[in-house]
Amino acid sequence: MMMRLQTIRARISAERIHFLKFILEGYDGLAVLSTLDEKAGLVTLRFPAEVRQEVETLLNDLAPQIGLLPETADMIPPRCTQ
Repeated sequence: MMMRLQTIRARISAERIHFLKFILEGYDGLAVLSTLDEKAGLVTLRFPAEVRQEVETLLNDLAPQIGLLPETADMIPPRCTQ
């Protein structure tokens, strides 16, 4: 069965990647964090389309703590993944 996932790519403070991963683990399946470039702080979050608002709200709320650079956040349209 194919699940429709959405992806957000963003740049955060490199030293806060583990913090964001820890927070996401506490939300039990809300999103999966992948690190694209650890030194640059480039990460990808994948999540079901129906929780997009929750993911965006969480990122906005955590922005000061994770050093989210809003000008680098890249919203990627939905795509099918397994």
